[in-house]
Amino acid sequence: EAVRAALAEHMEQLEHRIDFLNLCVVNASLTLTQAQLDVLWNRCVVHGADAGERDLIFRWVEQARTNSPAIDAESTRYLFARAAELPAETLSPTGYACIEYLFRWINWREQRFAQKDHSHVSVLEVPLYGISALWAAALRARDEAVGLRAVRFLVLLHHSLRLSPARAQQQQRELVGECMSALDAAAGR
Repeated sequence: EAVRAALAEHMEQLEHRIDFLNLCVVNASLTLTQAQLDVLWNRCVVHGADAGERDLIFRWVEQARTNSPAIDAESTRYLFARAAELPAETLSPTGYACIEYLFRWINWREQRFAQKDHSHVSVLEVPLYGISALWAAALRARDEAVGLRAVRFLVLLHHSLRLSPARAQQQQRELVGECMSALDAAAGR
């Protein structure tokens, strides 16, 4: 009981600190350095006390990227790379949502991807940056909701190719090949 109470107090303190950080970066229009983002990531995601702490940072990353200048384009790519390094087997639904959000944002920014809303997208250019992180989640996530969401998004991307017929056919062959390679690698684990 004491451990649970201490963890709850820790989470409450962390939430207050993240709220304060939000206030600072929004009101002062601050952009965090990669070193500062590393502190947050390493302390709360890599060495976080529990899934709740990691999920708090995953939610914060999405909010900060959307609502403030705290995370610039270069740092967005950097955080995506850090997130893609996490073991896909242990991704929570919130962790995967962050990865998918960053994937969407980066590919939109690089004009490889257009999006009317969450379920209406167009793939304008391939390869999409970071798609291997989606494959990893689809094939290795232990959480069924994560795997299902990743598979559905990959299918959506496949059906959203807006390329010339020859390029689309080539891309479909590459996607099938990538799927088979990923399946083979996942089965070999």
